[in-house]
This record gives sequence, structure tokens and C-alpha cells, in this order.
Amino acid sequence: MLNMSKKQATLWFILVIVCVVITYYYQKSKAAEEYQKMLEMSAKNCDLETVKSLVKKVEMIQVLAKRHYIMLQRKDA
Repeated sequence: MLNMSKKQATLWFILVIVCVVITYYYQKSKAAEEYQKMLEMSAKNCDLETVKSLVKKVEMIQVLAKRHYIMLQRKDA
């Protein structure tokens, strides 16, 4: 790795960053699915405290996603 040219090192770095971003978004979507499943189970079992907690988490995820989308739109403009 010490004998790598700068171009190869840059390409390797970009590849690593892309993999990290893909992994991040995949895990984020899986977390949202898990919250949805837990919310459905809690609602079926009438566990009000868990439902309240999960609703707050799901709302927070949606707010963050909306903010991220708005920021991306501003960058593109």
C-alpha cells in the first residue's frame, strides 16, 4: 500500500466512502423497519409506553430524513 500512486489511493478512498454511505443507508432503513414492527406489536399488546416511545423515534427519523432531503435540494440548487 505504500507504493500505491496517488490516483490509486484516491480511488480506494472514494470506494471506501461509497461503501460506508451505502452501509449507513441500509442500516437506517432496517432500523426504520424494526421500529415499525415493534410499533405494530406494541399496539397489538396495548403497551402504551412502548408505543409512545416508538412513535417519537419514528417521528424523529422522519424529521431527520426530511431535513436531509431539504439540505440535498439546497446543495443541488
